[in-house]
Amino acid sequence: MGDVEIPRGETLLVALASANHDERRFPDAGQLDITRRRSGHLGFGHGVHYCMGAPLARLEGEVASAV
Repeated sequence: MGDVEIPRGETLLVALASANHDERRFPDAGQLDITRRRSGHLGFGHGVHYCMGAPLARLEGEVASAV
């Protein structure tokens, strides 16, 4: 993972609850900021596992912020 080598046979725990909370990538990561620019977040997945409902969710967010 990144610069860390994980030896074969070791257990790796993925904590999705900590996704998008990296202060090096997201300043003030703990604060809700609907104006934050997109920066490769994990909210809708990635690649073949990308959420099919993502466009609808983005549209709902735009509509809600316009009200």
